[in-house]
Amino acid sequence: ETYIIMIPLPDISYFAYNLFSLLAINATEPNILVSPFSLASAIGLVLAGATINATSQNELNRLLNTTSHFDLPLLSDTVLASSSLDPAVTFNSANGVWSRDLRPSYISTIKTNHSAEAADLPTTYEPIDAYISEK
Repeated sequence: ETYIIMIPLPDISYFAYNLFSLLAINATEPNILVSPFSLASAIGLVLAGATINATSQNELNRLLNTTSHFDLPLLSDTVLASSSLDPAVTFNSANGVWSRDLRPSYISTIKTNHSAEAADLPTTYEPIDAYISEK
């Protein structure tokens, strides 16, 4: 017998709708192009560094409609896998955090769970550009 376990995906549509609404209200240009998925992924990296049960963690989870920073890699993996079903579709995602004094536990979490880069802030943009080009 085969069992399939269905894990509910996080729903960032509320975040996306609110983001577009705020941008549209304040827009000075007639067209807006933004990726709610990319912004949610970046906020997920911030969320991964939030103190457990702190106000910041609760507010970020509420903003994204998630229960944990682990929800975002699950969504990302699903989006990337579904885009590979059509050979005409190419979808890549490159996320990373470059800062001073990152904790080793945070770096490990980002690399292991978010498939993202976490490193000390370089003196030039070249290492960041190289990471993005590799992705």
